[in-house]
Amino acid sequence: NWFYCARLKADMVMTGGDGKVRLWDLRSGQSVRAYSCYSSFPPAWITSVQFDDNKVVAGSCNRSVYCWDFASSRLINRWTAHEDKISAIYFEGTELYTASRDRTVRQWDFSTEPILPRTLPPIPSSATNCSIM
Repeated sequence: NWFYCARLKADMVMTGGDGKVRLWDLRSGQSVRAYSCYSSFPPAWITSVQFDDNKVVAGSCNRSVYCWDFASSRLINRWTAHEDKISAIYFEGTELYTASRDRTVRQWDFSTEPILPRTLPPIPSSATNCSIM
């Protein structure tokens, strides 16, 4: 198995690649949980991932954002976010930011239903990283 992206937190690492996001225990080297994107066809290649104690959020090459419950691995939501692959995500609390090769950055609010994006001003080239300062 290979992975496209990784996120480290304490003694765990989250990896994304072949249509699944996997949680690994760094002490044992074992995969302890998998979060599947196989509801889409073809399966989504995960391009970015972030997690906290409650949720796992991943961006994909099929332009979709996936959100799972951290503990149960249950897919909570999936939505199409961009016109091209998602290259970076960042979330904190109820706010999520996605960046894409389509040269857009979108802001999402998990506390609203439905979750609708706000498109931020265009960026001059495709984004490959996303963080809030």
